[in-house]
Amino acid sequence: MCFLWGMDGAEPIRIAGIEVPPEQRTPLVEALLRVIAQLQAEIDRLRAEIARLKGLPPRPTIRPSTLNASHPDPAHKKRRRGKRPGSEKRHKTAELTIHETIPLTIGGLPEGARQDGHEDFVVQDLRIEAHNICYQRIRYRLPDGSYATASLPADVQGHFGPTVRSYVLYQHYQNHVTQPLIREELLDLGIDISAGQINRLLTGGHEPFHVEKEGLLPAGREVSAYFQADDTGARHRGKNAYTTVIANPFFASFTTTESKSRVNFLELLAAPHEEYVVGEDALLYMDFQDLPQAALRRVEAAVRKAERIVAGEAAWERQLTRWDIRGDEPRRTGFADLNEALRRIHEKRDDLLLVLDHPEIPLHNNLSESDIREWAKKRKISAGTRSELGRRCRDTFISPKKTCQKLGVSFWRYLQDRIRGLHDILSLPNLIRQAVQEARSPVAT
Repeated sequence: MCFLWGMDGAEPIRIAGIEVPPEQRTPLVEALLRVIAQLQAEIDRLRAEIARLKGLPPRPTIRPSTLNASHPDPAHKKRRRGKRPGSEKRHKTAELTIHETIPLTIGGLPEGARQDGHEDFVVQDLRIEAHNICYQRIRYRLPDGSYATASLPADVQGHFGPTVRSYVLYQHYQNHVTQPLIREELLDLGIDISAGQINRLLTGGHEPFHVEKEGLLPAGREVSAYFQADDTGARHRGKNAYTTVIANPFFASFTTTESKSRVNFLELLAAPHEEYVVGEDALLYMDFQDLPQAALRRVEAAVRKAERIVAGEAAWERQLTRWDIRGDEPRRTGFADLNEALRRIHEKRDDLLLVLDHPEIPLHNNLSESDIREWAKKRKISAGTRSELGRRCRDTFISPKKTCQKLGVSFWRYLQDRIRGLHDILSLPNLIRQAVQEARSPVAT
């Protein structure tokens, strides 16, 4: 691109970054420069037209900076009506729990001074230090010669207290800190712990968490109007696997399996139920999928005999074999030309426009895509899992973490509550039901 100015002979001319001094500006040079400028303008116009035909975005219009201007143009500034949302003044320490109060006095006051109230100044701080406890379990000798030893508190399980166990889980699943860095951090804080012990704290003794996680999807299925789903790749035992998230604004449930098929998704959605139900709806679907008439008649005969419920995938495969139905036969489709495609779209217009009958469902999948990023970040930092217990624990703790975030529950408080056995926080399935009920209830006026 060339730039021309000073054509009156007072200032140098710049073209393609090269200045033309006044003494070299002959009539011929000025005529050539004008021709170059016209050609450059034509090139710019043609480039813009090519970009428009290709559907490329137009070149942005960048306004000059007004930072150094004495009177910035107010037209370039966004006009705001009232205060920015969230900028209202609030008492930042009104809801804080005060753990220690230290009175401060003034020395050397004149005689006759007396106290007249006080002024509070709240400082938020954090104590991160080792706190080792030695429980002296008193032992008694009974009259029959046997011994009885005092029991440990209920929240003591092993040689690491509930705060250390909660902290390890929080750092690993909330902050994505790897196991070696967790060990390094704890050693710096004065906790004598090995790499194997950290792995055991992350994977062992978490059956109550597993049970609560498995209750998330049934509770969400019970009270929710819709779900969103997404999946991402995962590594498990050195092989490719897939993690699927089923979620809505009230919960998120992560499950890692070896497949990402439609059947796998339906099995995850129906968990913990494993039954295959063959009824009128199934017959209509089989007919729509062009199941051979002979096989369809066999299924209809079975339905008439009340053979409608098959328990488990293995039993279902055996049933399909008895019906002589093979699921690996390719289905041929006829997309010969655009008219055929338009005809098929017209036939399925009710299904394609079904979303218009449910305005409460978002038209995008941003929520589940945001949820699955949690797993993607974990995979990038910690790679894959090597045992079934590790896979189960990863699915278990990421699920309540995202669910706590959606329900407004502190994940740290949740871990402390469960590990200490307090249960002051309701179970997450019950919190899901409560949150959905509050969302559906009319707002009091």
